[in-house]
Amino acid sequence: MIKEILVAGVVFAVGVNYFGPSDAEKKVALAECNAKYGAENIDRVNRFSGSCMFTDEYEEAQKTAKQKAKDAAKAEKALAEAKAKAEREAFLKTPKGKTETFVRQASAQCRTDIRARAKYPSKVDFNWLDGNNERYWMDFKDGKSRVLINKAGEMMNGLGMMVPFTAACKYDYNPETNKYSTVEIIIS
Repeated sequence: MIKEILVAGVVFAVGVNYFGPSDAEKKVALAECNAKYGAENIDRVNRFSGSCMFTDEYEEAQKTAKQKAKDAAKAEKALAEAKAKAEREAFLKTPKGKTETFVRQASAQCRTDIRARAKYPSKVDFNWLDGNNERYWMDFKDGKSRVLINKAGEMMNGLGMMVPFTAACKYDYNPETNKYSTVEIIIS
């Protein structure tokens, strides 16, 4: 087995040397490399493939140029991320941004309010997607925002059966004081 592998390796090496590019092809490849990259940047031509082999200085310069390009791209990306973060933080300080932040809190508060009104709070299961949505209206009344959260799911009734329900939670939110009040919770 080992002998066969060694023989195959020797045959391959001899074949590559024998069938590789001829001297004339190597000279043509060297001329093309010199014309494309400059004679000062070419060390030699690969004897097997005929591809250009560069000088160490040229390869180092190419690596440095690539690294500079990567660093510039990284710095540009970091600058864009910092700008986006600053814009997001500025938006969150506006009344609309504060209201959008409250909508996420109101969604969790609506779940809590629904469980508090259920006969068996531990037996309330909310749907993941179906029947759930959130809306808000800015400057609804006296500078306050109106937030409407719809939830759906199943809850246990007095007979021990799981029955479907839909609920609507309405909240008034004041972005200036960061306080809210419950308008109504409707479960049907």
